[in-house]
Amino acid sequence: MVALKWYAGGKDRRKRAIELIQAIEPKLTPAQAALKQVLADYLVEFQESGTSTPYILTRLNLDLSKALRADGQVIAEDQEALLKELSALSQIRYGY
Repeated sequence: MVALKWYAGGKDRRKRAIELIQAIEPKLTPAQAALKQVLADYLVEFQESGTSTPYILTRLNLDLSKALRADGQVIAEDQEALLKELSALSQIRYGY
């Protein structure tokens, strides 16, 4: 998995988000059901939706936060790193 450039477009961010979600899902435990459901829902949305990628990423960040609180679980370090990278995709820098 290659890091994105700061100027990467929505198509690149969408592709990377799909890769990250697919990498995170198998590592989740049954106790992390809310998080698993959020990721599954957004995987489908990234694959099938015509909605803008930054908008989907913004909603994803909010829903991830809610799911992590709902599960009440401490996540593993490797899961945390992947979730941070997924969250960082929404940090789009504008300007020159």
